Amino acid sequence: MGDWVRLFHRDGTLVPTREEAQYQRAEAEREQAAAERQRAEAASERAEAERQRAEAAEAELARLRALLDERGAPAD
Repeated sequence: MGDWVRLFHRDGTLVPTREEAQYQRAEAEREQAAAERQRAEAASERAEAERQRAEAAEAELARLRALLDERGAPAD
């Protein structure tokens, strides 16, 4: 293996080789995909919690209507 010149930007950061740049892009894409999966999972969990809340509210409404019916009061 021989030596080779590495380039640096004016601010002192290393200019990546083509392979390094490809790896960095791929890594950024993997991280973006992981973040999107986490956002989708969080949205799914919120939707499930809302569905459960709605079911509980409907069950409570049915229970209260049945209680009113038992007591002979009109439901509306």
